Amino acid sequence: MGEILTGASAGLPLAGGFLQAQQARENAKAIERAAEFNALLATREASVEAARLRRRNRQLISSQRVAFAKGGIEVSGTALQFLADNAGELERDALNVEQFGRTTASLERARGRNARIEGRRRAFASLIGGATQASRFALRLPVPRQLRV
Repeated sequence: MGEILTGASAGLPLAGGFLQAQQARENAKAIERAAEFNALLATREASVEAARLRRRNRQLISSQRVAFAKGGIEVSGTALQFLADNAGELERDALNVEQFGRTTASLERARGRNARIEGRRRAFASLIGGATQASRFALRLPVPRQLRV
């Protein structure tokens, strides 16, 4: 009876390693899901911010045109070039916001992939650790009389 309990005890480290491996994989999946959510959020926020900037930019350009007209400046030549340059700069700002969102999303997805890889590594290490502990324990068990030479 004692040998059976002792033999069953050898399996406990292996079972513990298996449970740790499962937990490591689950944690990695949760981090990966969170990273994907953050990536989508970054993209959406950047898109909304860029649209807001573009609306503000249109209003600003319109205000400048009105100011030129009130000042008696014809919107041609240098004034037109000024408006075009401003519009280009303002559009670059919106494009930069979108690029930042895409970059942030890409980094978040990379973080998720790295978490998955790390989860696999930790799971494998837990299984190896459990098997190592179980084998160490098993090596200390007495050899049954029937197996002795």
